[in-house]
Amino acid sequence: MKYDVCILGVGRIGYAAAYDLKRLGYKVLALDISEERLKKIRTELDIDIARLTPKLDDLSRYKDRARLFLSSLPIDISNKYVEYMISQGINVVDVSSVPEDRIPLYQNMAKKSGCKAFLYAGVAPGMAQTLSGALYRELDGLDKLEIYVGGIPLDPEGKPLKTNITWNPLGFLLQYKIKCRKVVDGEVKYFDPFEDTGIVKLPGEGEYEYFISDGLKTLLNTLKDVPNMAEYTIRYKGHLKEMYLLREIGFLDIDPIDVDGYAVEPVKVTAKLFDKYLSKDPRDKTLLAVYGYSRDVEAIYYSYIYYNDELGMTGMQIATGFNLARYGHMLLDGIFEWEVILPEYIGLDDELFRRYLKEIDDAGINLYRVEERI
Repeated sequence: MKYDVCILGVGRIGYAAAYDLKRLGYKVLALDISEERLKKIRTELDIDIARLTPKLDDLSRYKDRARLFLSSLPIDISNKYVEYMISQGINVVDVSSVPEDRIPLYQNMAKKSGCKAFLYAGVAPGMAQTLSGALYRELDGLDKLEIYVGGIPLDPEGKPLKTNITWNPLGFLLQYKIKCRKVVDGEVKYFDPFEDTGIVKLPGEGEYEYFISDGLKTLLNTLKDVPNMAEYTIRYKGHLKEMYLLREIGFLDIDPIDVDGYAVEPVKVTAKLFDKYLSKDPRDKTLLAVYGYSRDVEAIYYSYIYYNDELGMTGMQIATGFNLARYGHMLLDGIFEWEVILPEYIGLDDELFRRYLKEIDDAGINLYRVEERI
């Protein structure tokens, strides 16, 4: 049977993307290694399913069965799947953060194999990059760009660390560990996550604390004439002090330690504990605000997505999964001229951005824009 879209990985994000694509009228096939996840999506969304084996070349069995593959696989395995699909001429939209230095290779591979690949098709990176491109175009260049984004509980009271886990706990923890890039006066500099922190007041949401994160990605190249750029992750006030303590006493260490003769990576143990104790209440909100400054103008795009009781989906699930689906919808319409598409390309093009605004509005993702003289 022929399908419009095959979705690789139907955890929370893949499930949300499948839901959105089905309501758009697409015929969808769900692929996953988990029988439990396949059973859930089959029962709840009435979507066809197939069991995917861990063997990479197993994908070849499905190559000609769909016009497009959407990948919402975990980051530790997604890169090899994306590269394989491009090499095989399979149109793909991927939600993960592929290594930026691989993009030229992907461009050559896609040109040779005759496919299209949309990369970084989530929220941050993804929607944040699209909005950054739009601000750059609308303000005729930028003096400074700041992205603030985070998934946090609807209510932090009574929750350890004032947070909950609605996505990969290991990825969550590594945010506090890795060096992050920031553009300062035209120069790319590296910062420890706890080296660049502060308080930001988001429109209509109030004050949150932030720390620098490594989310600029391809903007470092596509908007390289912007002299000051940074992405920050937002949390409730007081969270960072507690996370700093955990990091300093070794709970986020990557190097294994010996525990009764077993080599144990502390960060993986911490991730398991976070998943066990901080995933009990999925009610969350995903906040995104992109600030652009040009001469005497400040413009902000912001989008706040909250847990949806009716759908039973988290804010992060909706924001990421629906963006993934809508980027895929646009690719299926054949409106992109590039072999490898980056989300900021949409914002940099007025016509494409208007189409994107229509798509996210139709999906139920709110977006607001404010501008003022400073």
